Amino acid sequence: MSTSEQPTLYERVGGDQGIVRLIDAFDDRVLADPELAGFFRDTSMDTLRRMQREFFASALGATVSYSGRPMGQAHAGRGITPKHLQRFVAHL
Repeated sequence: MSTSEQPTLYERVGGDQGIVRLIDAFDDRVLADPELAGFFRDTSMDTLRRMQREFFASALGATVSYSGRPMGQAHAGRGITPKHLQRFVAHL
């Protein structure tokens, strides 16, 4: 980055290390939520965290590409209601 450019959000949150800390803390809060924890019962948390890191890094301006399925497809048929989504986002 040159001195005249503003840092990306990705850089401002601490790059890869910042994203890892963000996702770890976020997932800890979500998994501790009794209304959300069941959605992750049969989920590989290693895979989920990798996908989340890619998604957030990409969304915040990193040169990382998200390799997961589209969000709607990945979450379809899981019984996720607007209330669940609201609780999930509140943990972020």
